[in-house]
Amino acid sequence: MGGVRCGSVFVVRKSKATAQLRLLILTADVRGLGLGGKLCDECIAFARSAGYKKLALWTNSGLQAARAIYLKRKFRLTKSEPYQALGMHWWARLGSCSFEGRLNGFSLAFVNFR
Repeated sequence: MGGVRCGSVFVVRKSKATAQLRLLILTADVRGLGLGGKLCDECIAFARSAGYKKLALWTNSGLQAARAIYLKRKFRLTKSEPYQALGMHWWARLGSCSFEGRLNGFSLAFVNFR
Protein backbone atom coordinates (compact mmCIF):
# COMPACT_ATOMS: atom_id res chain seq x y z
CA MET A 1 0.00 0.00 0.00
CA GLY A 2 1.38 3.33 -0.96
CA GLY A 3 4.47 1.58 -2.34
CA VAL A 4 5.22 -0.11 0.99
CA ARG A 5 5.36 -3.90 1.22
CA CYS A 6 2.66 -4.99 3.62
CA GLY A 7 2.23 -8.71 2.93
CA SER A 8 2.97 -11.67 0.76
CA VAL A 9 1.75 -15.05 -0.44
CA PHE A 10 3.03 -17.51 -2.98
CA VAL A 11 2.04 -20.58 -4.95
CA VAL A 12 4.33 -23.59 -5.36
CA ARG A 13 4.06 -26.76 -7.40
CA LYS A 14 2.96 -29.68 -5.24
CA SER A 15 2.50 -32.09 -8.15
CA LYS A 16 1.75 -31.88 -11.86
CA ALA A 17 -1.95 -31.30 -11.16
CA THR A 18 -1.81 -29.59 -7.74
CA ALA A 19 -0.42 -26.23 -6.66
CA GLN A 20 -0.08 -25.19 -3.03
CA LEU A 21 -0.85 -21.79 -1.52
CA ARG A 22 1.90 -20.89 0.94
CA LEU A 23 2.44 -18.35 3.69
CA LEU A 24 -0.32 -15.78 3.30
CA ILE A 25 0.76 -13.01 5.67
CA LEU A 26 -0.04 -9.33 6.15
CA THR A 27 1.36 -6.74 8.50
CA ALA A 28 -0.95 -5.93 11.39
CA ASP A 29 -1.69 -2.39 10.18
CA VAL A 30 -3.36 -3.57 6.94
CA ARG A 31 -5.32 -6.56 8.24
CA GLY A 32 -9.08 -6.27 7.79
CA LEU A 33 -8.82 -4.16 4.60
CA GLY A 34 -9.52 -7.03 2.17
CA LEU A 35 -5.92 -7.39 1.01
CA GLY A 36 -5.62 -11.03 2.14
CA GLY A 37 -8.61 -11.91 0.00
CA LYS A 38 -7.14 -10.07 -2.98
CA LEU A 39 -3.82 -11.89 -2.58
CA CYS A 40 -5.64 -15.21 -2.33
CA ASP A 41 -7.71 -14.39 -5.43
CA GLU A 42 -4.53 -13.67 -7.38
CA CYS A 43 -3.10 -17.04 -6.34
CA ILE A 44 -6.30 -18.83 -7.38
CA ALA A 45 -6.25 -17.07 -10.77
CA PHE A 46 -2.58 -17.91 -11.26
CA ALA A 47 -3.06 -21.60 -10.36
CA ARG A 48 -5.99 -21.91 -12.76
CA SER A 49 -4.19 -20.11 -15.60
CA ALA A 50 -1.09 -22.27 -15.05
CA GLY A 51 -3.23 -25.36 -15.66
CA TYR A 52 -3.38 -26.79 -12.15
CA LYS A 53 -6.48 -28.86 -11.36
CA LYS A 54 -6.27 -28.34 -7.59
CA LEU A 55 -4.96 -25.80 -5.11
CA ALA A 56 -3.96 -27.01 -1.64
CA LEU A 57 -3.17 -25.11 1.53
CA TRP A 58 -2.40 -25.59 5.21
CA THR A 59 -3.46 -23.19 7.92
CA ASN A 60 -3.56 -22.97 11.70
CA SER A 61 -6.84 -22.90 13.62
CA GLY A 62 -5.74 -19.74 15.42
CA LEU A 63 -5.73 -17.82 12.14
CA GLN A 64 -9.46 -17.12 12.06
CA ALA A 65 -9.25 -14.31 9.49
CA ALA A 66 -7.25 -16.47 7.08
CA ARG A 67 -9.66 -19.37 7.51
CA ALA A 68 -12.56 -17.01 6.71
CA ILE A 69 -10.79 -15.91 3.52
CA TYR A 70 -10.34 -19.53 2.42
CA LEU A 71 -13.86 -20.63 3.30
CA LYS A 72 -15.35 -17.66 1.43
CA ARG A 73 -13.47 -18.88 -1.63
CA LYS A 74 -14.93 -22.41 -1.36
CA PHE A 75 -11.94 -24.20 0.12
CA ARG A 76 -13.33 -27.33 1.83
CA LEU A 77 -12.17 -29.65 4.58
CA THR A 78 -12.22 -33.43 4.01
CA LYS A 79 -9.82 -35.16 6.44
CA SER A 80 -8.38 -34.72 9.94
CA GLU A 81 -5.34 -36.33 11.50
CA PRO A 82 -3.40 -35.72 14.72
CA TYR A 83 0.27 -34.79 14.80
CA GLN A 84 2.78 -33.29 17.21
CA ALA A 85 4.93 -30.20 16.62
CA LEU A 86 6.74 -27.75 18.87
CA GLY A 87 6.02 -30.00 21.83
CA MET A 88 2.24 -29.68 21.37
CA HIS A 89 -0.49 -31.94 20.04
CA TRP A 90 -2.33 -30.65 16.96
CA TRP A 91 -5.00 -31.79 14.51
CA ALA A 92 -4.20 -31.40 10.82
CA ARG A 93 -7.30 -31.26 8.64
CA LEU A 94 -6.85 -31.88 4.93
CA GLY A 95 -9.12 -31.70 1.92
CA SER A 96 -9.36 -31.43 -1.84
CA CYS A 97 -11.64 -30.35 -4.68
CA SER A 98 -10.97 -29.48 -8.30
CA PHE A 99 -11.12 -26.62 -10.82
CA GLU A 100 -13.61 -28.44 -13.10
CA GLY A 101 -14.95 -25.72 -15.40
CA ARG A 102 -15.92 -23.22 -12.72
CA LEU A 103 -14.47 -22.62 -9.31
CA ASN A 104 -15.79 -25.45 -7.10
CA GLY A 105 -13.23 -25.44 -4.33
CA PHE A 106 -9.74 -26.39 -3.33
CA SER A 107 -7.79 -28.28 -0.75
CA LEU A 108 -7.84 -27.03 2.79
CA ALA A 109 -6.06 -28.02 5.97
CA PHE A 110 -6.76 -26.62 9.43
CA VAL A 111 -4.75 -27.29 12.55
CA ASN A 112 -6.36 -27.35 16.00
CA PHE A 113 -4.97 -27.90 19.48
CA ARG A 114 -6.10 -31.24 20.85
